[in-house]
Amino acid sequence: MHIVIMAIMLLGSPAPMVLEQCYIGTHKDMVRQFVPQEQQGFVFDTEVQVRQRSFIKFVDAAQEQTMLFVFDSEGLCTCVSRMYNTWLYDDLLGELKRRYRYAGTDLWFDDALQLEIRLKRNDWFITVEMRRRQPAPV
Repeated sequence: MHIVIMAIMLLGSPAPMVLEQCYIGTHKDMVRQFVPQEQQGFVFDTEVQVRQRSFIKFVDAAQEQTMLFVFDSEGLCTCVSRMYNTWLYDDLLGELKRRYRYAGTDLWFDDALQLEIRLKRNDWFITVEMRRRQPAPV
């Protein structure tokens, strides 16, 4: 199922800071079709099959961004990671704080879609990772 999330645009930003669409649960054939249409500037780069998982990578050379989709054995998307330049950290952090419910260090929840969003800061890039939220242990 393809779930549409309202577009997130920051004033003065050439592209949405966080994903415009939620691809979690979407089949990889549909992701291949939707991403170039819905994520301006992103083009298909690579697809890799590793045992029962597969990965599809899209890149936006102009924005120097990468999107990596992870799929289960049935070809359904289980995780989306989007990599950004480090200079966008403050903008990304602000957008996550406004858009989602803060759940702890570098972790936010989208309660409506049952997603968890993690912000990972590295020396060379920042990653925003989105996946289905795991139920709390009983």
